[in-house]
Amino acid sequence: MIEDMGDLRDRIANQAENIARDLLGEPNPHLSKNRELRWGKNGKIVCSTSGKYAGRWYDFSSGEGGDLFDLARREKSGDFVKAKEYLQSMVGMSTYSKQQHKETTQEVAPKDELFKIRKVQYFYNQSTPLYFGKY
Repeated sequence: MIEDMGDLRDRIANQAENIARDLLGEPNPHLSKNRELRWGKNGKIVCSTSGKYAGRWYDFSSGEGGDLFDLARREKSGDFVKAKEYLQSMVGMSTYSKQQHKETTQEVAPKDELFKIRKVQYFYNQSTPLYFGKY
């Protein structure tokens, strides 16, 4: 999963402009530059789109900032998992996670355990004590 996150972060950085536009809408063309986009009348939100800081953003009006995970969480009103799934879909990665697999497996496991317990109880009830004679 850590490798997946590293790959996802690399892909996000390469798609920073598209993702930022999708989350925030069209930037202010008069205040935006080649390596950064700005939103709002006075450019209150800025997002770097290339270079070392690609995908980093800051909102001067609220004092919030971070990477595109943080922006996706803020704009989509979701948690980290929802933000990750959104970003994966934006960069063309599968949104199926090991966590989903784990949850599915855990839902099935109790039924299997219950079946095993009932089977053991059945054999226990059908059994007879061993008699070895006098102690």
